[in-house]
Amino acid sequence: MFTGIIEAVGVVKKLSPISDASEIDLLIESPLTGPFEIGESIAVDGVCLTLVSIDSKSNSSEITFYVSPETLNVTRLSTISVGSTVNLERAMWAGTRFSGHYVQGHVDQVGKVTLIERDGESKRYRFQIPGPWGKYCIKKGSIAINGISLTINQLGDIPGEAPHSIPNTWVEVQIIPHTLKSTNLKSLRVDDPVNIEVDLAGKYFERFQQFDKRP
Repeated sequence: MFTGIIEAVGVVKKLSPISDASEIDLLIESPLTGPFEIGESIAVDGVCLTLVSIDSKSNSSEITFYVSPETLNVTRLSTISVGSTVNLERAMWAGTRFSGHYVQGHVDQVGKVTLIERDGESKRYRFQIPGPWGKYCIKKGSIAINGISLTINQLGDIPGEAPHSIPNTWVEVQIIPHTLKSTNLKSLRVDDPVNIEVDLAGKYFERFQQFDKRP
């Protein structure tokens, strides 16, 4: 479990395809120096991955993760390359201060950036959320974008192209200077893909309702 409060931004140093390239080993240079443990969970751009190798240095670490075919299919990790920056967060400790919201690191879908505008010292970002997931988004609710816990300021529907299709949703967030400096949002451009994880509470509530409606 994570909080969506990014600890550091790492840089992809190596992508090593495995077998038919449907899975990879992902090597990241991280300014975090640990202590790390093999097998622990770390969120990489909001994707919960298992640490399989560590090479600690004096002021950085090279950490390696196995990325499965399923993870490549449903996240933006399939689009990253050597030199890409990724947000990093270690799993939360029980009993520590909780500044974000509950983030599982289980990405629901890949969205995309549709607007970036300066707003004073901050910036407004707008993201497109694929159809089925927009129903979990509410004004002033929480959402994780590339693993960052953010508050939805505004949202609306994007009509689908086909009749009776589920509309996509746009959500808008305000990014303060500290968040821009401390995450990889500053490197995003319009049309770039982003990992989306909607608030966990909405998904549980929907499931409970489905059971309540059973005969």
